[in-house]
Amino acid sequence: MAMTTCKECGKQVSTEAKACPHCGAAAPAKKKAKGGMGKWLLIVFAIGVVAAVLPKNDKAAASSAAPKAVAVQPKEKKAEAKAEAPNTDQCFYRGKALAGVYLANFSKMASADVMASDVMREGCDKVAEEQKTGDACVRSCEIGFKQEARTAFK
Repeated sequence: MAMTTCKECGKQVSTEAKACPHCGAAAPAKKKAKGGMGKWLLIVFAIGVVAAVLPKNDKAAASSAAPKAVAVQPKEKKAEAKAEAPNTDQCFYRGKALAGVYLANFSKMASADVMASDVMREGCDKVAEEQKTGDACVRSCEIGFKQEARTAFK
């Protein structure tokens, strides 16, 4: 049987005691967890939800969008154009979705001391890594995140 100090009176009490024998405090040996691992699990969960939801939304948005007039180009030129220009629109909408997940879980995130800037930075870095687009994607993602957050707080 290990001993620890009571969180109320500071006297020695068993770690298995349900109440302090000196002052009567309930659960005298239990300490509050700092939440170190919990906040990281919450961040990973939020990023996973965004990654799972976003591809479905992009396909739906693409199918419902009005058709645009497109100049006919040879297949080689189309492939080159896609390789040169990063798709920052997708990064922007992924940033907005990431902010939506953060805001939906705001009370949990705040109680775990998870800052919106940390979620934005880590999430947008992950989006840029997935898209293989670099800084342009990160900036676009951050703009989407900030725009969504500002809209929610107005």
